[in-house]
Amino acid sequence: MSKFTPSAQQQAVLDWVTGGTGSLQLTARAGCGKTSTLMQVVEVIAQRKLGEAVIMAFNKSIAGELKAKLEQAGIDWKTAQAGTVHSFGYSAWRRVAPGAQIDDRKVAKLVEQFAEQDDVLKACGDVVIKLVSLAKQRAIGHLTPVGNEHAWFDIWDHFNLGDDIADPDAYPAERVMEAARRIYCDSLDQCREVIDFDDMILAPLVFRARIWPKDWVMVDEAQDTNPARRALALAMLKPRTGRMIFVGDDRQAIYGFTGADGDAMDQLRHETQATT
Repeated sequence: MSKFTPSAQQQAVLDWVTGGTGSLQLTARAGCGKTSTLMQVVEVIAQRKLGEAVIMAFNKSIAGELKAKLEQAGIDWKTAQAGTVHSFGYSAWRRVAPGAQIDDRKVAKLVEQFAEQDDVLKACGDVVIKLVSLAKQRAIGHLTPVGNEHAWFDIWDHFNLGDDIADPDAYPAERVMEAARRIYCDSLDQCREVIDFDDMILAPLVFRARIWPKDWVMVDEAQDTNPARRALALAMLKPRTGRMIFVGDDRQAIYGFTGADGDAMDQLRHETQATT
């Protein structure tokens, strides 16, 4: 283990890793050493041979920083890997559809393709594109059926999408959501040929791609996770024996506009029956 003197709270986390059971919610405010704590956890896992671990980072820069730290600590990739949630999802999907191309305008192109035959898509295309993206981030098709109108209305109301409709009398919510569902299904049908960034997480969940389960799944910046990210993290956890550590600061949950849930950590705690 690297030279490091843990605080009392950090030592409690390390003691839980070696002597505890189940999963852990780790609440830490800004500057409290969340990343260094996770690294110490990984080093203990490697030293004690406690299984395989992954660290799921919120963005690419943090993932790169964690990868460098793992390399500096001499931890083999077979013991611990770091990456973004998208990278882990994409890795699983490539095994299903190795030829799938990445095109982040995938949904926009579908809207453009059918706009001449569909006045809703022509007049409300931008709203449809946004709604489809948010539905993917909420893992519709995996956590709830695509045809679940209540789930679509929840998104519509939560993100105030009706405010973006220029003529709500001509294009009420029901018509726009129906058009979005059609585009959503078309997008899912194309996933073996082309995917966008939302599909990197969604596709392996909807189509039940084989995901190699891990003994330890660590989620950094857990307060900013959306339902699809959380679902993939849970799917990567070894059934019955897998243990999750999700780290975050619920006072810094600022990505609600991107589909993250303000109570994301509470939802993970409930799902995993975690100790706090």
